[in-house]
Amino acid sequence: MVFKTENGGASWQLASRLKENTFVFDSFFIDDQFGWFLTSGELWETGNGGQSWTPTLTLNYARHGVVRDIFFIDKDHGWLVTGEGYILNCSH
Repeated sequence: MVFKTENGGASWQLASRLKENTFVFDSFFIDDQFGWFLTSGELWETGNGGQSWTPTLTLNYARHGVVRDIFFIDKDHGWLVTGEGYILNCSH
């Protein structure tokens, strides 16, 4: 599950449900509206401050290994880093 807060963490509400046995490895926000989180199989994004989340990329572990880290410079350009040393470009 993914939760959101609107009061600095004093309380939390459910924002999105994930598949069973899904783990969140990393998250990254470029501002208060645009952000991503990385699960064990997908990259999810929000453009509304976490009110809703959409899976935007399905990850192919057989080809590149497990993605462990994400970084974005703006809402259209980012990178994913695998545990096997690959650096993958992600753009819209």
